[in-house]
Formats: sequence, C-alpha cells, structure tokens
Amino acid sequence: MSKAKMKYFEKEDIIHLTIADELEANKVEISSNITAELNEAGELVGIEITNASSFLRDSILEFTQEKIMKLVTSSEKSQFKYDFSDLAGKLNWQGDAVAMQRNLRDEW
Repeated sequence: MSKAKMKYFEKEDIIHLTIADELEANKVEISSNITAELNEAGELVGIEITNASSFLRDSILEFTQEKIMKLVTSSEKSQFKYDFSDLAGKLNWQGDAVAMQRNLRDEW
C-alpha cells in the first residue's frame, strides 16, 4: 500500500483521503458525512467526508470536551479557586439555551 494522500475540495467542502491507488468498486455509507470506498476485494481504498469543515470542527470540539471532562474529576474540582455555590438557584436563564449554544458553536 502506498502512502495515504488527502485532498480538500473547498468549493464542495469535501475531504477525500486516498489510502490505496486502486479502482473503487463499491461505496459504503459509514455516517451521513463519511463514505468508505472499497476495491473489488472489499478492502478500503478511500474515504470521502462531506461537509468537511463542520464535521471536523464538531469532531474536534467533541473530542476536546470529552478529554477535558475526563481530566476534571470530582477531586480536582475542589482545587479551583472559584466557588459559585452562593449563586445556586439565584440565576435565571432567559431565551433559548440550545439556540444560544448552537450560535456559539457556529461562531467557533
């Protein structure tokens, strides 16, 4: 197998990863954004990622948040200098919290 090659098609927002210089015989949809390209023997020869910029951004965000959550254990929380427990029950959210989170995510 040759070295993998990656190409980004900016206009279409597609990343194509060529794993082997072989003809594609079949495709398998892995998810709504990822398609695996297979040769005649059913071996992986390429991967196509659509809506690549959003997919990569969201994947990196999710991965990073997961790692951060694992780092912050209950024993480490007590080491932080800030204590907001006196605000519990005193703050009210106004508006659509989910929409606000999506807007913040999209700005990133």
